[in-house]
Amino acid sequence: MGRVASIQTQDRAGWFLVAELGRVGDPTLLWAGDSGFFVEARYIAVGRDRLSREVPNKLPLISARIDSPVVTQPPAVMRQVWNHLFFLHWIEQAERLQPLLPRGLTLDCHDGKTYVGIVGFLMDSLRPKGLPAVPWLSYFRELNVRLYVRDHAGRPGVYFLSLDCDRAIAVWIARAFFSLPYRHATMSFGATNEDFTLNCHRWGLNMGQADYAWRPISIPQTSLPGTLEFHLLERYRFFTQRRGRLHEGRVSHTPYEASKALFSKWSALPFAWNGLPIPNRPPDLAHYCRGVSVEAYPIRPVEASFETPWIG
Repeated sequence: MGRVASIQTQDRAGWFLVAELGRVGDPTLLWAGDSGFFVEARYIAVGRDRLSREVPNKLPLISARIDSPVVTQPPAVMRQVWNHLFFLHWIEQAERLQPLLPRGLTLDCHDGKTYVGIVGFLMDSLRPKGLPAVPWLSYFRELNVRLYVRDHAGRPGVYFLSLDCDRAIAVWIARAFFSLPYRHATMSFGATNEDFTLNCHRWGLNMGQADYAWRPISIPQTSLPGTLEFHLLERYRFFTQRRGRLHEGRVSHTPYEASKALFSKWSALPFAWNGLPIPNRPPDLAHYCRGVSVEAYPIRPVEASFETPWIG
């Protein structure tokens, strides 16, 4: 990673930072908002001196990684905590994945490679903003399968192939209000010191159970922009279809402090649950994060055009 050039400007939403993450003249702009998460947006390569003069006037208030164009974001509608997350990633053929995406989305590659992610975690204290958590809704286990995508304006996010959880009311709410492909499953979670397990069996499928057992093996740290870990982990937008139209949803949380993880048990069975062939090899990357507090915003239609297009 190249050296940081300088802090260019600061306003009420956060601060902009210009960093050189590769070849000279190809800067990446970073933003840290009120919740502290980092995001990236490409900007025209105009040279450091000119960039220093023009960035404050040309940048949107919030970078394209989060919101482009600049619009008034409605208040968060949900609060939740994601605990004991694991992230498994496999490199997969792009031509196999692109047909799974709705119109308006394309795969987001890193160094020419596309990835499928399997993410498991404990959902904790899920509740509407301003209301307390309740036992019959707010606590459950989840396992999701995701692809990494950009919309037609170049904004990065995730597209979920499936999300399994063991709370029927949560499945209904997520499908009804967020149009996410949740499925009901029987799941269990275990923890002993720094060893964790998660098991998942989707209802209605006779394809066996997905079993995971892991432990962190490195000091947790946030991902550096430009790295593969940043590309995969630091995503704050998801896309979904609602009544035949592409919609987006947003979440906000502090950056993941992720450790590398060692898995004594892992399963790619959720690939098959979504019509993909099961990889015949271990995951290419494995990470663990102890947890983050999250705010979620209502979904909204993806517009056909944007004031601030992506410049890649």
